[in-house]
Amino acid sequence: NEISMATDDDPLCLCLMVDEEIINHSDEIPFIRTLFKVSEHYQEQVYQRDDLTFTNLRTSEKVEYTFCDF
Repeated sequence: NEISMATDDDPLCLCLMVDEEIINHSDEIPFIRTLFKVSEHYQEQVYQRDDLTFTNLRTSEKVEYTFCDF
C-alpha cells in the first residue's frame, strides 16, 4: 500500500499514521491501543507534554512538537 501525505512542514503539528487493524486487534500493544480514537479500546487519558517523547527509530531523532492529539 502506498500512502501519500501532504505536509507544510509545520513543526507545531505532529501527524501519526497507524494501522487500524493492528490498533484494534494486536495483543502486543495493550496500552498504546487505548490512546487512539479510532481504536475499539480507546480510553480518555491526560498527559503532560513532558511525559511524551516521540523518537524516529530510523534516525534516533527526537521530534519537537507543541501539541499531540491521537
